[in-house]
Amino acid sequence: MLTLDILMIRVSIGPGDVAGYFSALKSGFDEIGIESEHFMFSSSQYQYEESHHTLRRLSIISTKLRSNRFYLAKITGIFLSVLYRIFIFFYALVRFDTFIFLGSWSFFNFYDLPILRLFKKKIIVVFIGSDARPPFFNGRYLDDSPRMSDPRQIKAETDGMRRRIRIIERYADHIINQTATDQLFTKEYIRFAAVGLPIRMAKGGNPPSATDTVKIVHAPSRPIAKGSLVFSRAIEELRKEGFSIDFVELTGVPNEVVLDTIASCDFVLDQLYSDTPMAMFATEAAMLGKPAVVGGYYAADYAIDNPDSECPPSLFTPPGEIKDAIRRMIEDRDFRVTLGKQARAFVRTHWNAAAVARRFVQIAEEQAPPTWLGRPEDTKYIYGWGLSLEAWRKQVGVYTLCNGWDATGFGHKPALIRKIKDELAIASPDFPAPTNMTAPCQDSNLSEDAPRA
Repeated sequence: MLTLDILMIRVSIGPGDVAGYFSALKSGFDEIGIESEHFMFSSSQYQYEESHHTLRRLSIISTKLRSNRFYLAKITGIFLSVLYRIFIFFYALVRFDTFIFLGSWSFFNFYDLPILRLFKKKIIVVFIGSDARPPFFNGRYLDDSPRMSDPRQIKAETDGMRRRIRIIERYADHIINQTATDQLFTKEYIRFAAVGLPIRMAKGGNPPSATDTVKIVHAPSRPIAKGSLVFSRAIEELRKEGFSIDFVELTGVPNEVVLDTIASCDFVLDQLYSDTPMAMFATEAAMLGKPAVVGGYYAADYAIDNPDSECPPSLFTPPGEIKDAIRRMIEDRDFRVTLGKQARAFVRTHWNAAAVARRFVQIAEEQAPPTWLGRPEDTKYIYGWGLSLEAWRKQVGVYTLCNGWDATGFGHKPALIRKIKDELAIASPDFPAPTNMTAPCQDSNLSEDAPRA
């Protein structure tokens, strides 16, 4: 039971945002009467609605100056950015008692956490996904470069992430994280599924199509990592089987366009190698009553690591079964309509911005129930995000061969290392077992393996 004194907390949100998470959270705090401000140092790439504050104008000016081709303008922009950041930090320090950060950054790369702790501020850090996922488990390199990044560069990123997590574990009062991305953690955290993804509910989408043609929408931000080629191939094969499909793929368009297109579809294809059943795109579809097909190697374990009441409704299936999942959604109209209604009801009830904001208040007031906790020592998941098994084996194999097993950061989890070794041995029984001595590092082209399910 929440006490009345929760209305006295004042919340600093950000700086920054990912996929509109913090701007929606800000609207949730507004709805329940909690004073808060959301600080943004740059604009959203996909034009999500952003919260504003009185000093935002200075940030916009400094951002424009930094991108200017004239040296003096650039230097001026950098100076204004630093000045602005310092000013915002001390403004927030005086004004707010609770600070909510993303796992990617704070005002000063988390070196400001000891200062906030000294002034007895409540600190909550939210990890969204890639800010906690070990980089060698991350498929983002497939889209960022035609070739896999240098394993030594991935190690530098991994070392930096591990240091950042240790700082956060030391100084934050509470950490919110996904159960699929806790491999580098050493302390208990609050499960992301228990808190939820804050959503500002949109009006319902158009009624399901009465024609035989099924409209499917896919909007990948990273087409290779999200399995777009596999989806396209599955759609073509289903068309040859006689199904009438209107397949729409959107890339790099404003969020408003994506929502308008979803509203008129029958269902969406989210991603092929996901470690969550309902990421932002699938959630946006759920807001409009449209179900999602989601592929992922975590499909079988998600419901084990999170209670059924917290599992968002989607057709979450192993990557190798994705074509059958799409076929089922096309053939069974009643199933997809029901799943869409269930998804909408779930986000409306559990993930609406006000409900999620109330859970943050519970956390800040130390009233979060023990059932919300996740234990990193229990983690078993190793397949990350955005990687087919072939690509995963190559990326992780090259990484460990080059850098040694200590470079995984899993020294405190020997069972996890054994599981990785077993998976690598399936692909190549003669694969040399890395020691802690580094081997010559070479880039590896993953593009041929990436599209396979």
